[in-house]
Amino acid sequence: MMEGDTKLSLQAKKWVQDALLDSSKRSKKIVRAQAYSLARKPSSREQFQHARWDGRRILNFAVRDGHRFLCDLLLEELKINPNLQDSFDDTTPLHHAAATGQVEVIELLLNKYFCDIEAKDCGRSTPLCLATLAGRNAALQKLLDCGASTEAQCFLGQPIHIATWGGNITAIQMFHKANPDVVNSEIHELCTPLVVASLNDSNDCFKYLAEVADVSAKHLMYKVICRVSSEESSMERVRILLDCGVNPNSYDAVTLFEGPPILCAAKRGWKNLVGILLSFTDEIPGIEWTVDGVMEHVSSELFQQTDQEQGTKRVCALKDRMLRALKDKNYLAADIICKVLYVDMDREEWDRYHSLCSFLIFYGMKSMFPTPTIDAEAIFALSWMLGVSKETERVLLGVKACVALEPDNERYKEFLVHVTKMMEDNNGRK
Repeated sequence: MMEGDTKLSLQAKKWVQDALLDSSKRSKKIVRAQAYSLARKPSSREQFQHARWDGRRILNFAVRDGHRFLCDLLLEELKINPNLQDSFDDTTPLHHAAATGQVEVIELLLNKYFCDIEAKDCGRSTPLCLATLAGRNAALQKLLDCGASTEAQCFLGQPIHIATWGGNITAIQMFHKANPDVVNSEIHELCTPLVVASLNDSNDCFKYLAEVADVSAKHLMYKVICRVSSEESSMERVRILLDCGVNPNSYDAVTLFEGPPILCAAKRGWKNLVGILLSFTDEIPGIEWTVDGVMEHVSSELFQQTDQEQGTKRVCALKDRMLRALKDKNYLAADIICKVLYVDMDREEWDRYHSLCSFLIFYGMKSMFPTPTIDAEAIFALSWMLGVSKETERVLLGVKACVALEPDNERYKEFLVHVTKMMEDNNGRK
């Protein structure tokens, strides 16, 4: 039991069990009468304010698991404070209603009980952030209608950044309608929604934001080349940017240590994309300005040696920034930096750092408290816990994260081999 929590008496526990089993109108009437009787005793009311059920404050539990009858009784009869934050993770009932998409409960909590619509949990998430994370668009719209701020910021950015990261174009459109300026919101000096879209998979989100956002606010051309999974998808995005007037000679050489987009395309072996960029890009001295000339240049021994040296410096600098962002729980910034590193970092090493970002984002989305740190031993312990609950894919993420942080640790490397083989065996049996 956590500090400040109370135990329920046997009578109170029996009443909760009856409320959870309401199977007829008659039993509901009896349970409601019992609630009225309990409410007349100050000691009973105090019990319920801080009591836990299934690991949560009892009102949070009732809302989270959709027990509407119990929820109504706790609010109406026992007068539970609906703004009381859970000592486990600082969530309120409104957080749980938003995360589970219970529009009627959201309306009840806001309009009748005047709950704090901007309450923050341990990950700095407001109810609107959690509704966005969970893809609960109806709940999201209800919160917006009730005045929720689109500028609240959690570990994964503002709600529009979260929607873009998750590829939820409907949510992006809702936020844009509610606040037209939000499509250009910048956090951590590098993250606008369009930057997030440039480095993620949803072409629909990228197209929409390219139409409504300021495409000149951040350097985008390099980003749509360095991380996008296919040449075809990258070509589509490059054409959109060129049609919007984006200059392909522009790149972020200072903050993210980017290079000329055309050379990034050539390094990835994307000859067709090089052909598109060639006529829009200023000639680079020392390179024969043809498609074959650019491709030959990046294949030359001199270029590869120089590029490897610069890439090593870039990886060291950005890796340090990524770890600092993770330490500060600015997971969106860390995720963006990690994706920019895709071209220059060894694939196996990159996969492990990407696993580290994904592992911490997963825990942030679950509002786990205390949230994991970037301490390898702490993450390893969490991985063991996930293994007990048979969440093998999360275990693999966690162990890769440990190896990323301590690449010479033999215990982590051995366990990674074991978990990888276990995953392969499980996939083979399916």
